[in-house]
Amino acid sequence: MEEKLNAMLAADETLLWSGRPVSFKTFDNTNRKRILLGFLIKGVILALVLVQYFRLSSGTEAGARPGLILLILLFGGFAFYAPFHTARRLRRTTLYGLTDRRVLRISTKEESVPYERIHSAALRADGDGQYSLLCGPRAMKLRSDKWRDDADYPFADDPNEPEANSVILYALPVDSRLKAVVAQYLPITA
Repeated sequence: MEEKLNAMLAADETLLWSGRPVSFKTFDNTNRKRILLGFLIKGVILALVLVQYFRLSSGTEAGARPGLILLILLFGGFAFYAPFHTARRLRRTTLYGLTDRRVLRISTKEESVPYERIHSAALRADGDGQYSLLCGPRAMKLRSDKWRDDADYPFADDPNEPEANSVILYALPVDSRLKAVVAQYLPITA
């Protein structure tokens, strides 16, 4: 993956810092309530879909079809697995980089945002001590329990907008080098 990061660099661009998300628990204190609420909502929706399916199929000659029930349960199972999949993907396949020109991320795809498109940024810790770099007005307004999910979304950098709206680097290994690069190249706000 480091080779991909180096391949993203322009000829006269310098990689100043790179790192992967530090280890974090999927059910940490910051995200536990949100994940459990998501499970509750998904469970209710799955139960309603199954009840409605059985209601509609009970009046027909064919009755309930086991294959369709299995398909509904598989979709429901994937919905319950989603928070674990997001956390696993961030831990295993994400690499961040800061150059003298832009923010880089390699995960499911390669992304970058030039510093001139970032007008506000903050290096903040959530309740569990995980530091994230939040860039753009949308990212800066998010509660800490939404940082992980949004860090897995593509960077929100619409060229028709005056600035990048949401660029999040989650669970950063904060060291003096990272702090120095962030302070030098990004417009850190409160």
